[in-house]
Amino acid sequence: MKKTLLTIKTLLVATALTMGVTSAWAEEANLAPSADTYFNWGDAAAAYGSETTLSCGVWQEKWTDATPGLKANSNATAKIAVFKFDVSDYKGKITSATFKVTGTNPSTNTNKRSIYLGYFDETDWTEESTASASGMVTRHALLNIHPFGLSQEIAKGVTKEVSFSSDDFLAYLNGDEDGVVSLIVYSVGQEITVNSKEADSGQPSLELTYSNETLYTATFTETNDLTPAVTIYSDSERTTPVTNGTLTDGTTYYYTASLEGYEDILGSFPVSGAAPSIDLTMAAKPRYTFTVCAVSFDGLNMILYEDTDSWEGKTHNITFSKYLADPETHEVTYMMRGDNFFASYVAKAADETKEVEYEYSPGAVTAYFFEGEDFDWLGTQVESGNYSGGKAARGLNNDTKTVFTAPKAGIYRLKYALCNNNTNNAYTYAFYKNSSEDVLATETGNLWSVNYVKTTGTKNLDNIALEAGDEIQFFASNTNIILDWVYIERLDYYSADVTDAGWATLYTPYPLDFTEMEEEGLTAYTATCDGETVTLTKVTNVPANTGVVLKGEGYTYYIPVIASSTTDKGDLKGSATEDTEYDAFDEEYEIYVLGMNGENEAQFFQATSGAVPSGKAYLLIRQELEVRAMNVVINETTAIQTIAAEQAQTGIFTLSGQRVAKALTGNASGVGLKKGLYIENGKKVVVK
Repeated sequence: MKKTLLTIKTLLVATALTMGVTSAWAEEANLAPSADTYFNWGDAAAAYGSETTLSCGVWQEKWTDATPGLKANSNATAKIAVFKFDVSDYKGKITSATFKVTGTNPSTNTNKRSIYLGYFDETDWTEESTASASGMVTRHALLNIHPFGLSQEIAKGVTKEVSFSSDDFLAYLNGDEDGVVSLIVYSVGQEITVNSKEADSGQPSLELTYSNETLYTATFTETNDLTPAVTIYSDSERTTPVTNGTLTDGTTYYYTASLEGYEDILGSFPVSGAAPSIDLTMAAKPRYTFTVCAVSFDGLNMILYEDTDSWEGKTHNITFSKYLADPETHEVTYMMRGDNFFASYVAKAADETKEVEYEYSPGAVTAYFFEGEDFDWLGTQVESGNYSGGKAARGLNNDTKTVFTAPKAGIYRLKYALCNNNTNNAYTYAFYKNSSEDVLATETGNLWSVNYVKTTGTKNLDNIALEAGDEIQFFASNTNIILDWVYIERLDYYSADVTDAGWATLYTPYPLDFTEMEEEGLTAYTATCDGETVTLTKVTNVPANTGVVLKGEGYTYYIPVIASSTTDKGDLKGSATEDTEYDAFDEEYEIYVLGMNGENEAQFFQATSGAVPSGKAYLLIRQELEVRAMNVVINETTAIQTIAAEQAQTGIFTLSGQRVAKALTGNASGVGLKKGLYIENGKKVVVK
């Protein structure tokens, strides 16, 4: 039985008055619920009708045909607060309705929580029994739970009164068959409590304004079963909207029916002693084809997106794939020019094609691209909230799965996009090589939201040495971690430039294979130095982070990258990523760099100013040795090549760098010297 707390008369400000129709009076009613409790999916037999506070908090809204209601979390208890009201004396006459309830956010770690209003069809529940008999089961297809699309926020630790009011809520109260209604209050993901009618203060209430005359609700029916949005107005200029369900007798109303992709319908209808019924037939706008193609300079023309049901003004929001890969092998053939994964287009009144530029994948790498749906071990596919075309995926729960198996040995690098579906809690992910014993990367955090990833970019792993058959594995500590895509490159070649003079140094970050390079005219040498003599030794493979001297012809070479090498690195220094200032070691060492003298001969010069570029190699010689000539010998029995350092003074030196005379005399008779080969001013001299 309803309880009327307050009833007064007030002037009804309604359409009838604004149109000059006889004034009507309205009543106000403040109703308390006839019953309230909360339903607990974790304990269907319990009754909470005598509680002063009611708990509410479900895991997720699921307003779809398959799941028309609220989803309970299997790891937690879900609850809904319910309130029964009797509006039978007012239905059909209600002009405004506001539901008020006092809620508390008990959170200590979240700033705000939202509280929602809805209703369900069952009304035979009581405070002493639950809805177990009425099919109150999570995600039950027959439950018919309905949202009003209304929510209010409550800050952390705050108790306050919140109000809910809308046209849909008003229409529901006026149109209920017997006038007995069940309202539900719930929170999503986090629990909120609300006061019951048994509370000492802040009790729930339903505040109504109702007319003393009959009000009417117009029914609009579209002949093709479409559901346009209809707005009713009190004036022909359509400037003053009117709530359906508050229509008065003897009045003419105007309406606009709108549906995306269809022409608007403008019409009018009178109210004459009965609820009006209006039939509509929406006319479709002309249809066009809207296409987005991937294009490239070498002739790629592939459809990425096509909508044959487009019309003028239709908005197309599209997420593009950064990489285009073979669906079977996952090898990348093209990559997007730039990083514009997202685009929004408004279609014109014609067939239209947009183009997105891609470029052929660089030949120095072999690349592989996996979208979220390619990982069949990730059970949940998520269409929205990703950073590239295709789906994002989730499903691992403290488990590890294989992402990629190396088809051949080499150096690989990894780029990936992931996010955390629940940024209120920190979860851990990791990438392993073959097992958790070899961690490539790991991170624990809660900042991996979609917007965070869009702002900060994707993550990278470099210099992963894999043999054929090695696996890259992915670990996720919780199902909230969503893996969108993984892009993997194998570095097939590393480039090196040799000058026209035929010499160069290289400091490589990757292991390199020179086995076949001699056929192309390139030879690599490691260097060892004893303080006086530098010996070059030919090598066929080079470890990562190693300096070498190159002898070849004047052009760019592409050297195969391998997984690893055990060759001795020698004494050449360098950096693959940073320049090295010449005075970086001025307290102990001098830097010697490869160059050409005036006679176009290669020499190691003592550097005095500037920097050694990244990717180039150099020698360090202790200042205390006072080296004046540094001979470099290629360790081959049939060839001796000398590369002398720029000397601070003239003189004659042995091949080992020992000074033996100030100068040769006369016609190079070599007085006082034994027969043999010497160096004078950087040139070879033979004493007979």
